[in-house]
Amino acid sequence: MNIHMNQLKRLIDKTKDLSPRSQQAVAVCMMIAAGAVSIGVSEWYVPKVPAISVQETSEPAAQKEVEEETAAERETEEETFIPAADKFNLAFLFEDGADVSNPMDSLGGRIYKELSAMEADWLGNIYNYTGMTPEEAARHLGRSRESVMGKYNRNDEKQKKSDPSTWTIHSWKKINMAIYDGDGKKLSGDSNLKDILSMISVYTFYHDYEDHHAFLEHARQLWNDSHTYTVSMGNVYYCDGCLDEDEEYEEFDLDTLMKGIAAEATGALAPETASAEPPPESGAQAETLAETAAETTAEDSLNSEIVAASVATPAEAAMGPGVLLSAETGEAEGTKDAAENQTEPSDESEGAKEEEEISCPGHIDLNITIRITGMDERKSLFSLDQKGNTEDEFWSGWSDDMRNYARLLRDQDWFENYGISISNIAPGQSISAEEISAYMAQLPDGISQTRRDLVRFALESVGKVPYYWGGKPSARGYTGNLFGSIVEPDKKGRIRKGLDCSGWISWVYWSVTGNHLPSESTAGLVNCGTAVAPKDLQPGDILIRRGEEAM
Repeated sequence: MNIHMNQLKRLIDKTKDLSPRSQQAVAVCMMIAAGAVSIGVSEWYVPKVPAISVQETSEPAAQKEVEEETAAERETEEETFIPAADKFNLAFLFEDGADVSNPMDSLGGRIYKELSAMEADWLGNIYNYTGMTPEEAARHLGRSRESVMGKYNRNDEKQKKSDPSTWTIHSWKKINMAIYDGDGKKLSGDSNLKDILSMISVYTFYHDYEDHHAFLEHARQLWNDSHTYTVSMGNVYYCDGCLDEDEEYEEFDLDTLMKGIAAEATGALAPETASAEPPPESGAQAETLAETAAETTAEDSLNSEIVAASVATPAEAAMGPGVLLSAETGEAEGTKDAAENQTEPSDESEGAKEEEEISCPGHIDLNITIRITGMDERKSLFSLDQKGNTEDEFWSGWSDDMRNYARLLRDQDWFENYGISISNIAPGQSISAEEISAYMAQLPDGISQTRRDLVRFALESVGKVPYYWGGKPSARGYTGNLFGSIVEPDKKGRIRKGLDCSGWISWVYWSVTGNHLPSESTAGLVNCGTAVAPKDLQPGDILIRRGEEAM
């Protein structure tokens, strides 16, 4: 290589003596020669370059491909969890140690379960009134014992003919329950949780969507503000002779009654739901004090009842959100005397009253009005949301755009989008008060009051307790059992807390008698009582099928 360079140098020196034209020609030749030299040099290094380049570039190229795929996957994941105003964002967030494969274990799922339990307990407090005697309800509502006094009932073993102080009316004639929305229109469901969760999710998106504590506190406040109820009792009234009618019924047929109850429970007989409005009144019924909602518009009723909330006692306030008051809204002056006049016959009408005493011991109705506010009413959740109507640097209140976001979120399929099963819980098909009265009228003479109470309580519970395989009661009555709240699925996928067959029987006996049966399984119930021959069965006895088809 050095030899060629020396020769090239000497050639350059000689060109200095040449003419300009000759120098240009030599320069061209030198450029061609230099190009040939560079090609020769390149060719000289060819054997080594490919080996080195292949070894150095093959592995980084593969790594780059993997990195690109990983980045794409990471980008997809990040897109899935990007919060938005119209997403239930807390459904994608989990606490440390939570089961990330279970959407109900997400922060959003846990909040839903907690609110569901609160809602179930509230409904349980309301349902508890249906299981009370009029005398028990009167104590809760601040009414006097005299307001539930009737005439002597020869079928009530707790009454003594010689002692008028025992002539309390033992059960309700009718239980009228109705649910209204914020504008006073009747509802078929009894839950607004999806509305509330959607609204708070939109609100927190513009503040701190990860703050689940603030989310839950806000949701609880809005739930409390959107739920109210009133309970009232009518005055005692008399029919044309219910005790005489009892004697006209055909011989009692236990099998027919049980088949009828089973048919009612499955909806085969399409029973009518108890109405909030009382039936057409006649005679003494027209003298009853029905609930305010039946005599005025629902809106006026609810407003007037809320005004009367100040008469609720501390014990009533402890029952949860809502308003508890008697039909007289605190024993209005003169009402008590009127009730006493109804139950204490004057001397001049003693003969007529004696006849009435034999034919009808008196009746009382229970009236329950529930108000649950949703998004779509004129008086809606948006107007009730105190926090959401307070403007700050991130939030300008419930504008049309924000309301639309909330509705878009509510109307989504939450199970498909978030894996959370949520719906407006509709009450089960219940047995109407009239039908319960008809069943009770068929009970034979001579059975104890406890047996009558068992039958009535069982009939009244239809439609209020979901079926849940393996479900057992936690308490007497409804309060504390959280029926309808969200729990882990049973073997059939049911997620509403309830009772199974043996659990329901145990709960009915516990609620009525106050005695918790020593066993709550089918096999255990067999050993709880005394064996009875089929011919000796009475209402209130337990029937158990043995074998695989037991219960």
